[in-house]
Amino acid sequence: MDTEPSVTIKTPLFVAKWSFIIGTLLFLAHFVLNFIDPHNNIIAITGFFFVVAAIIVNLIVFVLTIGTSLCYPEYQNQMILNAFIQLANIPIAMLYLYIVVSFTTNLNL
Repeated sequence: MDTEPSVTIKTPLFVAKWSFIIGTLLFLAHFVLNFIDPHNNIIAITGFFFVVAAIIVNLIVFVLTIGTSLCYPEYQNQMILNAFIQLANIPIAMLYLYIVVSFTTNLNL
């Protein structure tokens, strides 16, 4: 194949970047809202649904990128590298979850 699959190469990084940005904004908003009204859990609920949606979207993009890399052997290394960079959001999300749960349980709500 003669064409460069630039969209497929860049998609995992795009998804990773925006998942990280939105997740971080929700994480920070959770703490700001908790200082204003500790009994309001709307950001925590929104964050939960975002994490579920992000997991689904990230897994789909990951699988499609790995699969597409088989069709473009000349770009396979870059595609696989970008797909695995995308997976860096998993430990970040786990850290955010751990902090939110620890913070919430320490408040004794």
